[in-house]
Amino acid sequence: NLTTVIDATNGETTLFGDDLEVDDIVWEGERVTVKKMAESAGIDHVEKNSLLPKFLSNTSKVHTLPAYRADQKSFLRSILDSQNFSSSKELIVNVIKQRSIKSKEEIYEIERALEVTAEMHKIAMKHTRDGVKEQVIVGKMEGANSERRGLLRKFHEIRKAADSSRKKRDEVNRLIPPPMDVLKEWLSETHRRLTTIDNDLTAVPTLPRELEAFRRFFEIQASIIKKAESETAHSEYVEKAKEMREVTVKLDAGRKEKEVLENEATSESGNENKASRAEVSKISKRISKIDKRIDLIESKRKSLRKGLSRVKTYQRITGGRNRKVRFSEIKAKAKTGGSLSTVELDALLGSGSLSDLTGQTGDIESKVDAKNTPTKKKRRIGVSRRGPRKGNLATKRED
Repeated sequence: NLTTVIDATNGETTLFGDDLEVDDIVWEGERVTVKKMAESAGIDHVEKNSLLPKFLSNTSKVHTLPAYRADQKSFLRSILDSQNFSSSKELIVNVIKQRSIKSKEEIYEIERALEVTAEMHKIAMKHTRDGVKEQVIVGKMEGANSERRGLLRKFHEIRKAADSSRKKRDEVNRLIPPPMDVLKEWLSETHRRLTTIDNDLTAVPTLPRELEAFRRFFEIQASIIKKAESETAHSEYVEKAKEMREVTVKLDAGRKEKEVLENEATSESGNENKASRAEVSKISKRISKIDKRIDLIESKRKSLRKGLSRVKTYQRITGGRNRKVRFSEIKAKAKTGGSLSTVELDALLGSGSLSDLTGQTGDIESKVDAKNTPTKKKRRIGVSRRGPRKGNLATKRED
């Protein structure tokens, strides 16, 4: 995790982060050190993550941008007090103003990114064919553009170093305009005056003149030292300019070679890659028509599926037999208070004839009342289960 803190009072920037350990390098590979990252971004100081809470505790107010990720919110809560854990409106406004104005370096980076993106799109369009897999096209894009990206990255680094040397040279030249030869001549003349005495006693310098001569002597010495730094920066700028010219030649050569290969590929494949705007517009219209047809087919498919579900419901009601469903039987069964299955209830609800059932509720209630009315038990007259009664004659016969 990397955290950048900008001191609003003096403008100094500090990057807090830890370098990867050996175990992390084994799994993730080598990474750029935090110090090199800070140098490439122009950050003044580098500290470890463990020193961040102590660093923030010495400040009166901390401005933060809105955090949208849960881990970021948790991290801010751990290093800030509950009172300070809120986004700063002042910082948000300043960041918006800063992003609205682009420097020359930012514009160069944007143009460079657009150039790389455009080249990759061109490569993708050139190698797109029927039956070609996406991974093959991606491989061609990465392979064809890797060398150019490397040269562009190198050109950008050289240009950045050259700009730094040029700024240093121009700053020294602005403070000390005279060239090195003139400064050395002045120093020699001043030294001669300080080390020799004129025979004319009227021309002997006084104490104030001696002090002024010594001041001039030391000032010229310091100017010569700074001018030497300017000349060194100028030499570095010249070297970087030569390197930039060499990289530019390689980029131009690669571009020409690439154009030759693209022309050869176009000539081999014929005119299938040459598409005019009219053809592109025609193809776009065809695609729109196909999309509309797909939407229409999708709606028809939904309606057919709905009808199919109704047919399946019908088959479940009929039990798979080829007889017609009589909703009158189901209605009669419902009116008499009989039990309905889920399939019959579904058919009854689907028919929309529930209102017919309420019209004869009186008859149903009367039948139910007549059925549930208790009746007087009657005495049953007839033979008993043990058989008929035996008279005297029958008894005598058995004897």
